[in-house]
Amino acid sequence: AAAAAPAIGMRQAGLLFKGEYLPRTVLSSVISLAQSMQYFAVGWYLPVISLAIFGESFEKATIGSMVFNAFGIAGGLASAYFGRRLGLRLSSAVGFAGVFVALIVMGLTFGRIPLAVAFLLPAAFILCHSAGPGANGKSIAALSYRSDVRALGTGVTGMVGSFGSVAGLYLFPQIKDALGLGHTFLALSVVPLLGLITCLVITWDPTQAAAPD
Repeated sequence: AAAAAPAIGMRQAGLLFKGEYLPRTVLSSVISLAQSMQYFAVGWYLPVISLAIFGESFEKATIGSMVFNAFGIAGGLASAYFGRRLGLRLSSAVGFAGVFVALIVMGLTFGRIPLAVAFLLPAAFILCHSAGPGANGKSIAALSYRSDVRALGTGVTGMVGSFGSVAGLYLFPQIKDALGLGHTFLALSVVPLLGLITCLVITWDPTQAAAPD
């Protein structure tokens, strides 16, 4: 009879940071952390950003938020295509690059560009986020580990992503009150830049490799 597989729990979490699993854990964790932080710092506050762009018009701000999220839906539908064509790592890198550029331009031009251009920048942010790294952190984790440690790997990645969500929700209003909205975008651009650098440095991509099982 085949021997039963050993139970893997949090006590064995060190397995994720040894040997071939170390770069996979770092990659999936950083993608999960960065995408959660950038979304909950910027995407979650799209109604606030809409009010800043359109003034105090509640109707325009509401319609703007709806259109921004429509770009998010389109990006989410496209994420499977880009993940299949480019691989999860490269599609995440391209998405992080787009988000980084959008935040830099938003920060440098906030309040000084035509309304139509100002409207397109948050739309580009949410499109690049959802088409690239939005769902890839957990996807990479699920595909990077053997079945006996997969639940542990995806659990740790999810925990790191939850930390990013909390940090993004807390930091955005704090930085906004201290620096203003334009400088907040510039400060938050560090997050997708970190994700981009990680995706370029660590070359593991489960869609381009043999299954770990």
